[in-house]
Amino acid sequence: MLKMSLHGPRNAADDLIDHLETVEGPRWMEILWKKEPFSLSILDIPSVLGGGAGLDVLMSLKDKGKEMVKKPAHREGYLCGLSAYYIAIAAALVQHGELITRTPRHDVNQILIELASVAPTQWKELFMKAAAR
Repeated sequence: MLKMSLHGPRNAADDLIDHLETVEGPRWMEILWKKEPFSLSILDIPSVLGGGAGLDVLMSLKDKGKEMVKKPAHREGYLCGLSAYYIAIAAALVQHGELITRTPRHDVNQILIELASVAPTQWKELFMKAAAR
């Protein structure tokens, strides 16, 4: 509903938002950390949500996610890459006050708010805190 009032071209975040809006979206987000690039990372959910993630590790996760989006092996990999990208950006904003993307802050905030509108509770809080930071 929120997206219907916005005008302009779709971006990659819209694909992730659409997926999270499906019936399987919340369950998919719960098991996301068992998939690449999360499974290859030293990060875990508590460190991302609770403040224990180093900026360099978050930047690495963002870069891995970005690479997966550019060269996806399949749709699942594309969506996992998008998740990694935006989760890392949100965590870096909340934990370190750093914007680790060249995307303009206004655009990042809009995406984070849209993600928060469809994400499960623990991720909703991260995205909203990041947008408010």
